[in-house]
Amino acid sequence: MPEGAPGSGDPTAEAYQRVRPGDCLSNHKTGEEWNSHLPQQVACASDAAFLRVTEVTERAETCPSGSGRGDWHHTSAGGEVTVLCLQREFRPGQCFPARAADGPAGPGRAIPEADLHVWLDCGAERLPDPYNTVLVISDVLPAPDRVPAAVCSRGTGDRGHYWYWVLNGDTELVCATRPAR
Repeated sequence: MPEGAPGSGDPTAEAYQRVRPGDCLSNHKTGEEWNSHLPQQVACASDAAFLRVTEVTERAETCPSGSGRGDWHHTSAGGEVTVLCLQREFRPGQCFPARAADGPAGPGRAIPEADLHVWLDCGAERLPDPYNTVLVISDVLPAPDRVPAAVCSRGTGDRGHYWYWVLNGDTELVCATRPAR
């Protein structure tokens, strides 16, 4: 019986083999670690969907790369590799760690680094290094060819501070702000 085949005795390999392109997973980083070492399949419409599987392959180099994308792999005891090519499913209300620094817009207003693959409680007080603030996704929009000024603003009188990233193969614009406390 091949490694990873149902009933092979390798539950991790079996879990990876059950995943198909288009499936969504609730797996996410909690800092340096993942919340589970097994793929946790959920409905893509679920608020728990954090990653979408774009391809299942044997070679990570075939996975699309770039911001919002990545791969996760398992090698069975017999040496069979299963690679899940992943794309982040961004949803308003999800929080992640960032590093705030002083910038041209004022103290703590520059965000030179963020980890969009970590899912935090929006009220988290302990953050993974080197992060010192929490941001919440305020909007997910189709990425425009040219990003206009104040693209994340909620309207003319909105005085909030927003940051944005163009992700997932330049198809999505993700806006974030600091969560209300």
